[in-house]
Amino acid sequence: MKGIFGGTAALAAAFLMASGATLASDPAGDGVESFRACYATSVPAGMTGAPELTIDLVVAVQPEKTANGTGTVTWGAVGPAFDPIEVEIEGPWYYMCTMDSCAMRLDFASAPGAKGLHGMLVAPNWGSPGKFKYEFEGGTGEVEQDAVVCD
Repeated sequence: MKGIFGGTAALAAAFLMASGATLASDPAGDGVESFRACYATSVPAGMTGAPELTIDLVVAVQPEKTANGTGTVTWGAVGPAFDPIEVEIEGPWYYMCTMDSCAMRLDFASAPGAKGLHGMLVAPNWGSPGKFKYEFEGGTGEVEQDAVVCD
C-alpha cells in the first residue's frame, strides 16, 4: 500500500490539480488553501418519492482536511408531509491510495441541536461521481445513493 487515509497535503494538492479542481488563493495569508465542491443525489428516472441530498461545500486542504457548507434534503415522499431540511454541515475528509486505485471520503454531520443529517460521500477523487450513504431526521433509516457533481 502506498498510503493511508489522511495522506500528506502535498499529495492531496497534486491529486486536486490532476482532477481539475482549482485551489483558492490565500489572500489573508493565513495558510488556508481551499476549493468549492458540490454533490447531489443522482435519482434514476422513475424513482419518484426518493429522498434527494445536495451538499455544497468549501473544502480546506491545509492546514487541516475539513469541509463545511450546507446540506439540503428534499423528499417527495408519498407518506406524511416532509419539510425540506437545510442545515450547516461539516466534517473531515480523507484520501487514500493503494497500488491499484485512489479514493476520497468525506464524513459530514449537522451541528448538534440542528435538524439531523449525517453520513459520508465516497468517490475516486473530488470532482468525480461517487456514493452517498446518509441518514436524516424524518427519514426511514440509512439511504445509499449515487452522487454526481452539481454545478
